[in-house]
Amino acid sequence: MIKFFRRIRQNLLLQGKTGKYLTYAIGEIVLVVIGILIALQINNWNELRLIKDQEKVLLKEIISDLNLNENNAQFRINKDFGIGRDSIVKTFVHVINHLENKLPYTDDLPKYFHVLHQVSSLEIKTSGFESLKASGMDIIQKDGLRSAIGEYYTVTVNSTQKAHNELRDDFYNYILKFPRTIFITKRDEANKTDIQIPINYEQLLENIEYIESLKMYSSIYAMDLSVTKDYLNKTRLLKEKINTYLNGD
Repeated sequence: MIKFFRRIRQNLLLQGKTGKYLTYAIGEIVLVVIGILIALQINNWNELRLIKDQEKVLLKEIISDLNLNENNAQFRINKDFGIGRDSIVKTFVHVINHLENKLPYTDDLPKYFHVLHQVSSLEIKTSGFESLKASGMDIIQKDGLRSAIGEYYTVTVNSTQKAHNELRDDFYNYILKFPRTIFITKRDEANKTDIQIPINYEQLLENIEYIESLKMYSSIYAMDLSVTKDYLNKTRLLKEKINTYLNGD
């Protein structure tokens, strides 16, 4: 093709058609420039398509993580230790009131003690966000979505983890020693669950350290529950935003 254009220019010069030669040369330059621009545009389109494909893969990985996080949070709230965390908060109130008012021992107390002397685990998956950070946050084309993802993982997830760590640390530092020293753990075969029976109930009623530790632990437990509910709501909201973006709505 290049030889073809060169032959035309040579013929025009040999024929003395300088004006036509210049016009043709300019036209040829314009065509070359247009060809370069088209090639650059195609290259840009290809790069944008690759970025969009990578963005989609990363967002789908984050969606997968959010599904797991949502399910875990729902389980902690609704089914923790078989009764759910709202019921556990009420159990704290019931037991503390029972002990502070020095009420008589009842047969349901051992199952309540067993529930209160435990701490649940927290699992938050963040591998999708880590992959996104490694690829660069700018790969998310929508500013609002990019900000929402960053805020969820740097603020919401961190505050949830912090609340759980405080609950866990308080349990291991101040609660765990009591079921190990002043309670006996037995198996309730009828209900297929463990129960914890105080070695001496009368002494337990006078154990100010235990009662005050239980009160403090119940406050931290209630705070952690509130944070977990907020975390669940924000997990659902972010998942909805990402799905809306992926679906092009």
